[in-house]
Amino acid sequence: TTTTTTTEGTYPDLCDGGWQLGDGTGGSEKNIGSAASRRHCLAMVAQQCPDANGATLPPSGSGSCYCEFGMTGRSGTGWQSCALLPTTTTTTIPPAVTPPLQHCEASLSLSNLMQNNLGGVGPDSGAEEMRFSKVLEVDSGPVDLKIVADPGYQNVRAGSNVPRSTSLGQIGVRMGTTGTFTFSLVSAETDVPVLANFSLSFWDIDGTGGGEMETVYIAGFTEVYVTNTTELLRTDSAEGTLFSATGQGTSEDNPTSGDRASMTQEQLDRSVTAKFEGVKEVKISLGSTGEPKKSGRVFSFTGSGIVVC
Repeated sequence: TTTTTTTEGTYPDLCDGGWQLGDGTGGSEKNIGSAASRRHCLAMVAQQCPDANGATLPPSGSGSCYCEFGMTGRSGTGWQSCALLPTTTTTTIPPAVTPPLQHCEASLSLSNLMQNNLGGVGPDSGAEEMRFSKVLEVDSGPVDLKIVADPGYQNVRAGSNVPRSTSLGQIGVRMGTTGTFTFSLVSAETDVPVLANFSLSFWDIDGTGGGEMETVYIAGFTEVYVTNTTELLRTDSAEGTLFSATGQGTSEDNPTSGDRASMTQEQLDRSVTAKFEGVKEVKISLGSTGEPKKSGRVFSFTGSGIVVC
């Protein structure tokens, strides 16, 4: 069994002359969602628009990402663009990795969801965050997991942020858009950021019958794990890694919990575990390909190593 990895090279080698001010001109373009960074945008373009020869992004370096087809020049100063150089695609067999025992022991307990108003969409009122209370105990005391959405997050139904079972987290994102989130570990008593080691696993990463595919972009990890028979397409960059679904899912094949023992091989093959060491916060982007729609996609996560533990 093989997985395909798109090798991007070292920035700015992917862009002819680097990223430059100006909107790509000379052909057509397609909005493929929100990107957390220039690298994230390039990874999205590689996955969703293999025939594109350019990418466009706001000057801030994040926001709406566009594929450029037939790009021959630039105009204006309200955007920045990259004239793509060819990338190299390789096919590799991922090695079996046995993680250290502490990787499986450093789990976050997500059983106490005390605030659920991510991006201000509810169902709770008050602070615009999702907060799990006392997920971890360190020398200085109990630690909370706080999740905050970057501007532009869209969700069509507040109920999609309500976990389907205990010990899980769940985030809904409007189909055809991408939301970027900061996962922070903070003191439960003072809200001050705390350094810690932990794991996050995302599962049920699949697509629809219409061809829309879910994507999970993870930055700042020490190690990342998928199964040797994974269905996920992995695109690495200097800033993070994009995991894209390749298989179609249905409601009948959704896992009912984040317990590895209860998951089928297909469910494990649609999961990814990331290990973080000595960090206060990490950036995660969740989204799906295709045009924005009135329906949404649900992303489930847990604070343990589903793939490896």
